[in-house]
Amino acid sequence: MIIIIDGLEEALQHKKKLKKKGKALDLQQCQEYYGGSVFWSPRKIREARARERDEAQLQRQVELEEKRVERQRLNEMRELERAEKAAKRARKVEAQHQKKSIQQAQ
Repeated sequence: MIIIIDGLEEALQHKKKLKKKGKALDLQQCQEYYGGSVFWSPRKIREARARERDEAQLQRQVELEEKRVERQRLNEMRELERAEKAAKRARKVEAQHQKKSIQQAQ
């Protein structure tokens, strides 16, 4: 039984390795391409990778900022709900005190 599970794990890992596909670098910086062979220098490849890294970092920062804003909005909503509940509770207690004082006055 253990041998079968190990074999399945190996097959799954092999399949995951095969699934990983690289994506093409954007080496064409607004240049027209009409076919034919194009050879890229190592410097252009480094620049393209740096550009992609910068874009990914910027995207991550934007996502983090959106999450922070959403968290802040939820916290404000919770605070508002707590304040409303506290006010409702205070009104209820005040109404009970008034009712008691009216009953004692009679």
